[in-house]
Amino acid sequence: MPAEEAGTLVRIGDTHRATGDHEAARAAWHSALTLFTELAHPDAERVRARLDELGEPHGDA
Repeated sequence: MPAEEAGTLVRIGDTHRATGDHEAARAAWHSALTLFTELAHPDAERVRARLDELGEPHGDA
């Protein structure tokens, strides 16, 4: 299911960030944001906040 997949991608991104791999974290979170946005899921805002913490634009996904 897409919401569960997005949740997994968020956790993968969190793991990448914890190990210092911000590029991989960003990629996972972008994918999660796309899924959450398509679902109009409220967790999209949580993912946008993570991307903002990296100081990188996240687009309008």
